[in-house]
This record gives sequence, C-alpha cells and structure tokens, in this order.
Amino acid sequence: MLYVRIKIGKEGYVINTNRIVEIVPFAYLRVVPHAPAYLTGIFNYRGETIPVIDLCQMVYGRPSEDKISTRIIIVRIGDDRLMRRIGFLVEGVLDTKKYEEGKFSATGLNLANGEYLGRVINDDDIIMQELDLNSLVFAEAADVVLDEIN
Repeated sequence: MLYVRIKIGKEGYVINTNRIVEIVPFAYLRVVPHAPAYLTGIFNYRGETIPVIDLCQMVYGRPSEDKISTRIIIVRIGDDRLMRRIGFLVEGVLDTKKYEEGKFSATGLNLANGEYLGRVINDDDIIMQELDLNSLVFAEAADVVLDEIN
C-alpha cells in the first residue's frame, strides 16, 4: 500500500493514500468565529468550501507552526451515503512510500480517545504510526465539519 509520510510536531505518521484527493500548499484560510480550536478555518478548493482541521491542534493540543513545509492534505471523509472533502493542516509532508501490510504491528495500547491511532511501522529506526483520518473526524469532529450534509 502507498502511504504519505507526515510530521505532526516532532513525530512521524503515515496516512494511507486511498482517501487523499490532493496535497496543496498552505493557503489563505478564512477564520470561522466560534469554531473549535482544531478548526483552523475554511478555504476555497476548486469552487468548494473546505473546512481545515489542524492535526497538531487535534492530536497534541497546540496549533501547527507556520513553516515552509506546511501543507493541507485534502481527504475524502465518510462512506457511500455520506461523503465530504476535508482539509488537514500538517507541519510537514515528507514523501510517499510503499509499505507491505505485513510489516505493520499493533501498538499494544488501548487508548480511550485514540481510535484514530493505528498500527506502527519501524522505518529506518523511526517508529511511524498510521493515522485513520476518517475515524478521527467521526470520533472528534463530525458534529462540526459534517453537520451540513447529515
């Protein structure tokens, strides 16, 4: 499977490319008053208004740093009956890499609020953890970013 390798804070994560639409440079985001801290804003993506979730804010409780490497990953969230594009702000996109499914292993942890944290893989002595952005949205942000299509 093909994965995008990203940085959130100092840690490395991987996202399966099967839901990724596009990775774009950081763009102007319109701030939305009264939005939760993780909702960085909204922007126009090819004529569609896309909400942008700050992954660093959602995962670590602090906003992403403004860096040259900051990107927005546009992802399809939902299923066949409910689908929406959502942007995820990340501090750095490293590259793409193919991993064999059998190389991933369970963390051995059962975290109450970590349903979106998946398996891990040892990549050149760096532990990269899989992120399930679909699970993250449905567990933490569905009431905000999916409201208009429910």
